[in-house]
Amino acid sequence: SGTLGGSVGEENLGSQFFGNKYNALILFSLVALVLIPWKEFRNSKDRSTILLFFLIAVTFIMAWIKLKFTFLHGLPLAAAIGAVFYYAMSFVPKLHSFERKAVTFFLAFMLLVGVAAGSYFMTQQFPTIEENTGWKETLNWLKDNTPKDAKMFNWWDEGHWISFMGERAVLIDNRNIDLEADSNVAKFLLTQDLNEAVRIVQSYGSTHIVFGDDLLAKQSSLGIYAYYIRTQIDPNDPRLQGFGAFVSGCSKQTASVTQQVTYDCGGNQLSEPSMASIPTAWQSTPNQIMQDGRTALFVYRSIGNDRLYVLNAQTNNTVLAKMWFHEPSVTEFFPELYSMKGVKVFEVNLP
Repeated sequence: SGTLGGSVGEENLGSQFFGNKYNALILFSLVALVLIPWKEFRNSKDRSTILLFFLIAVTFIMAWIKLKFTFLHGLPLAAAIGAVFYYAMSFVPKLHSFERKAVTFFLAFMLLVGVAAGSYFMTQQFPTIEENTGWKETLNWLKDNTPKDAKMFNWWDEGHWISFMGERAVLIDNRNIDLEADSNVAKFLLTQDLNEAVRIVQSYGSTHIVFGDDLLAKQSSLGIYAYYIRTQIDPNDPRLQGFGAFVSGCSKQTASVTQQVTYDCGGNQLSEPSMASIPTAWQSTPNQIMQDGRTALFVYRSIGNDRLYVLNAQTNNTVLAKMWFHEPSVTEFFPELYSMKGVKVFEVNLP
């Protein structure tokens, strides 16, 4: 609950997103759940329709409870639409002319609403992979440059992308539920203990690690997966406190008259010399102090100047940050193989 729980993404209450996931077609599920028992439960021989009822009901409840389960109701929803049309068509001949027209109009209208809503939604929303990230390029690189039996150590958000586009085995994805693996990957992303990170990866036999830089800024959310995947969330737990990071893409801009180069990083305007002065390798000493005079910050840029990272001390000391910015003791075990627009692939090089 609250802001902390809401930041976990697909752990949210699924019913909040029914409009996006199903639009008005979700009404067919509700109608089917009424019509099927009314028409069929008295017929003890019709087992298949009774099974269909429970399939629709169970997946509807799961989709209502958790956002990550909403995809499970897709096919049952299609079956529910078919059932409603079947009952409606068998009932229509018994109606008067006006009533038949009214029922036919309603069903056609509902289908039209579903198609129109879906068409509108697709023009307004698009998958994260289509945004200006390096995932598409990275997945193509994985497919062409890693062994076919390679095993990825990854966060679940992108697992299905890696499976289908990168054609490589993943540890977790958003189609399967593995709470223990979710927790262990989150602990890897949070830990400051290199030995713990090595033990976690080693326990799964992973050969490569693939992450996006958004994980640097999701430390509190990751803590919920790491420590509270099975228990109640305590937002005051010290294991969830103290993390902080800002990650932004940067665009290069050249003035038409002066030819002066600046970089726009999330609204922050940096001159070319200022950008060049920001380190790309991991630092143990902060290079920025906030206006309160107490909070130390570690500011980095990507080698290609297309990303800006601002980390606080706790996030800077995680194994993930040290991997990302090539701290030698960590890159010995997890050397970087590929980097593209905030997505990186590391090799697992364990003794």
